Amino acid sequence: MGKNSIHSNLRPCDVINEIRLTLSIETAKAFLIVEGYDDICFLTKFVENNDVIIKESCQGKKGVMTIVNEFKSHNRSKRVIGSCDRDYDINGVILDRIFFYDYCCMEMMIISSNRAFKNFVSEVITRRVELTTCKKDYLLNIVFLSCIRKLNDTNKWGLRFEGLSHLKAYNSSKKDFNVNSYIFQIESLNNGRKIDSIQMSLINLEIQKNTTIEELLLITQGHDFIESMQVLHLKSKSRSRALSNGDLASCLRCSYGFEDFNKSSLYFSIKEYQTENNLNIIK
Repeated sequence: MGKNSIHSNLRPCDVINEIRLTLSIETAKAFLIVEGYDDICFLTKFVENNDVIIKESCQGKKGVMTIVNEFKSHNRSKRVIGSCDRDYDINGVILDRIFFYDYCCMEMMIISSNRAFKNFVSEVITRRVELTTCKKDYLLNIVFLSCIRKLNDTNKWGLRFEGLSHLKAYNSSKKDFNVNSYIFQIESLNNGRKIDSIQMSLINLEIQKNTTIEELLLITQGHDFIESMQVLHLKSKSRSRALSNGDLASCLRCSYGFEDFNKSSLYFSIKEYQTENNLNIIK
């Protein structure tokens, strides 16, 4: 979603100042700091509307950490918490007043629910599919990309992925995504820098280690899933109108209800926190 120039110029320090001011006036309010606008759209239906203000960090995950940590010594610090993607670098570590989505990110938490995934797929791909096989196939479609992103992050390879096209990698005859196309694009986006044989060996080993749905949910980035689904949707002959990535992201969020959320680890961790601290954050 487009943002106006005022919002684009906001920084975490601006959010911190706003929170300080609000807490000095409305002492019963709690703040939930999130990475971006999509998180606000997703979490709004699960929070206590009159007691909680959801704020975007203006600097993604790093901003969430910065803002929440800024209030660690504040006399109302317990009222400022954060929620963000787990990504690859947490590995079960518990951080003070930071609550992570189940699995890699918000999108993976959503599709971990079979009910939500079925609702999403029925809207995007009209043909009848077997749910478990379908979910695994969609995740395996982009497992190469998931693994190279993970290894790039954990091994500090310094590869850039901005501008990568799932549409260019789509193989219309096999109805999947071509690994060689992904490699060619990544090398082109990095000024011709080659993915060497050692890196390829590590990527192939990582692919072999991630074969179950549970394992794939832990490494798949939400935007890769959305963008690859948009290509599959675009190529579906049963559709008369193409949905954008934004449409699909919205559809995915809407497919997930409270009956899914109250089974998540995120729900239980925040619920436990608010009970211990006598707060009303989630319903």
